[in-house]
Amino acid sequence: MVKALKLREGSPLDVPIIRFAWDKTLRMHVYAGELGTEAAKERKLSDLRFAASEIFQDRALVPARELKQALMHAFGVQERMARTYIQVMREAAILESDGKKQASYRFIKPYEEPKFP
Repeated sequence: MVKALKLREGSPLDVPIIRFAWDKTLRMHVYAGELGTEAAKERKLSDLRFAASEIFQDRALVPARELKQALMHAFGVQERMARTYIQVMREAAILESDGKKQASYRFIKPYEEPKFP
């Protein structure tokens, strides 16, 4: 699979992943299509969730300015795209605004079923 890491004008998370597979008869790699839009959307949310878990690893609240800078660094994007990522994460219930401090965010950990022996 091939995926974009950095783009000049845009988000690498919006570029589809291109797949290649080995063809035994041709004895070479051949184009095998792109991951579907649903898979791309899930990958984008997964990447954003992972980045948020890293940023909030040892803190409950992160100021908006720091969050934006961390996203810019993690994805190699400009400030405007980092703000878009924050909005996407809020809409996907990955982040929430702190009620007391509007300029801070809290990571919403996904619910996991309890594991019984």
